[in-house]
Amino acid sequence: KYSCGVAILVSPFFIGMHLISQVLGLPEDNGFSQLYYTMTNVAALFYLVAGLWLLSVFLRRYFNQLTTYLTILILFFGTNLYYYSMIDGLMTHVYSFFLFALMLHQTVRFIDTGKRKHFLILSVAFSLALLIRPTNILFGTAVLFLEVNSRETFMKRLRLLFKPLQILLFLVILFLVFLPQM
Repeated sequence: KYSCGVAILVSPFFIGMHLISQVLGLPEDNGFSQLYYTMTNVAALFYLVAGLWLLSVFLRRYFNQLTTYLTILILFFGTNLYYYSMIDGLMTHVYSFFLFALMLHQTVRFIDTGKRKHFLILSVAFSLALLIRPTNILFGTAVLFLEVNSRETFMKRLRLLFKPLQILLFLVILFLVFLPQM
C-alpha cells in the first residue's frame, strides 16, 4: 500500500538505535520496542529542523530576516506540519517537506553555479520525493522552473537541465532510488 521512501529516510536512525541497543544491552524486541518508536520521532524532528533550516536559507534569498522567520513560524504552527512532525512522525508529510526544501535549496544553487554536485543532490531529493509520494512530481517539476519569467530564461533553463549526461545521471539516480521498492 505504501512505498519504502519513508523507511529509507528513517533507516539511519533505526540502524543507529539498533547499534545503541546492542552496545548498551537494551531490549530490542525485533525493532518494535519503545526505543525504536522513539527514534522514529527523533527522525521526524531531524527532518523537520533540517527542512525548516533549508527553507529559511532559501527564503533569505528573496526576503528579509523578519519575513523569513514569520513565514517559518506560520508554516510550522499554522499548517499540519506541526502535527505530522510532532505527533504522527511516520507519515510522509514531514519527509516530503524536507525534500521540497532541499529541492528548492539545491535548485537555486544549481542555477547560480551550474555545478553538477547540486544537480546530483537535486536528483536524489526529487527521486526520493517521487518514491515517497508519486504526486510530488508536481512540485518537483515546478521547482525546476523557479525564477523563469521570460521565454529567454525558459530556454536557458531547458538548456541547463536537459543535457544528455545530466538526463542519464538523473535516470540512473531515479533507478537506484526506486530499486529497493522494486
